[in-house]
Amino acid sequence: MVGKEETRIIKAIDYDDDLMDYLEEYDYKEKLTSELDNIKKDFDQEIIDKILLWKSPLPYVELDDECLKKINNLKEIENIDDHKHKIKKLLEDLLKINGVGIARATTILRFINPNVFQIMDKRAYRAVFGEKLKDSPDNIVDKYFQYLKELKYLCEEKSLKYSKSDRILYEFDQKVNGKLGK
Repeated sequence: MVGKEETRIIKAIDYDDDLMDYLEEYDYKEKLTSELDNIKKDFDQEIIDKILLWKSPLPYVELDDECLKKINNLKEIENIDDHKHKIKKLLEDLLKINGVGIARATTILRFINPNVFQIMDKRAYRAVFGEKLKDSPDNIVDKYFQYLKELKYLCEEKSLKYSKSDRILYEFDQKVNGKLGK
């Protein structure tokens, strides 16, 4: 082979050591992370702004009151299957907003209800599926539901706390699989 050597991607499910060790290393924007983890009130535009800034420094995104209401209605759900249609519609609506991609949309959902939703970004996706997430596949919302199903399986198999799995996978992928590349 001429040129760059390919790096093997390791899926979290195939990792033999304790994935919980990666949670101890997680120190991403500690103060803001702690603040967002402990939100008790309904989400409003200020909280959405903080979540989006937490995820990345992309353009400012303003959500209308109807969208905020739909997000807040997800706070108490326990089973994604019972609400799949309205979640899918909400995600599709969020993805139509300039500056909101799947990572930012799922970050909002993760902070409103981390026991049901988790962030799906390039690192977490790669750690779960062992392949790169395409920038904007047509079926990205369906991929998210598939991701959550696989993530629940991973958490059961590896005895991980589901509500913290996004952080574990972030650290795992960064340390084990390295740079994301272009």
